[in-house]
Amino acid sequence: MGYAIGVDVGGTFTDVVLSGTSGAISVAKCLSTHYDPIAGIVSGVTRVLGDRDPAQVTRVVHATTLATNAVLERKGARVAFVTTRGFRAAVPLGRYARVEEDRYDLRFTPPPPRSRRATASKWSSASRPGVPY
Repeated sequence: MGYAIGVDVGGTFTDVVLSGTSGAISVAKCLSTHYDPIAGIVSGVTRVLGDRDPAQVTRVVHATTLATNAVLERKGARVAFVTTRGFRAAVPLGRYARVEEDRYDLRFTPPPPRSRRATASKWSSASRPGVPY
């Protein structure tokens, strides 16, 4: 059994965790590199591996909030919010769960207008395309 590596690329930091068969872990936190996200990943993986053999890595799990942050901050291309029927209000409702110090933010950016939110009555997967909701 080999090592597992978990990578989370965030808006500010890239976190990397290496887990071995004994249960011991190594953790690295590096600055995220927006111009080239792989650079932050390579830096973190290099740090957690240390002198371990990279060929012994049998699993890599990756997560990121870069796309979510770009949508929420309205950076990049215009996008629409498409969700399963019944969840059209998920973004506006989420804005109500703001932390206390943001409650009176006069520069609050409202969620995308209703015209840029749509629903889908079906979802698809490779094994079950077009399954009704």
